[in-house]
Amino acid sequence: MTVLRRVARPMLAAVFLADGLDAVRHPDAHAEKVERFRPVLKKVTDAVGLPDDPRLLVRASGAVTIAAAIALASGKAPRVAAFTLAAVSAPVALAANPLWAAKGKEQRREYAQGALRSAALLGGLLIAGADTAGKPSIGWRMAQAREARAKAAAASA
Repeated sequence: MTVLRRVARPMLAAVFLADGLDAVRHPDAHAEKVERFRPVLKKVTDAVGLPDDPRLLVRASGAVTIAAAIALASGKAPRVAAFTLAAVSAPVALAANPLWAAKGKEQRREYAQGALRSAALLGGLLIAGADTAGKPSIGWRMAQAREARAKAAAASA
């Protein structure tokens, strides 16, 4: 692992680790933001078979965020961890920065800044998720293996 990855991954993960810990320790503040989406949340949880308790969902999301942030920071399955954080943080960013519900110019500015910060972090996660650390992707390796098997089969026929 390069020095850049050793430094950058924990830096990126730190924000998500802090958010996850806060969600687990203090779910009420986070659950208030989720309440706006209660009708949509109810449909999704019913379809998937999960409870629709916002506090429970906030804590579960926080626990997933903590685990993925630790994995990203430590370099254990960093691509999976980065994509997991991206998947979990996108709906959280929408709930935290509801631009459509802003009342007044100042609140709209605050939500816009939060949305831009969230988008920047999401971009960093997508880059981290796509980083193969100089190794070919699994898809490329599978395609190469298929091609090699096809050549071997053609040669033996």
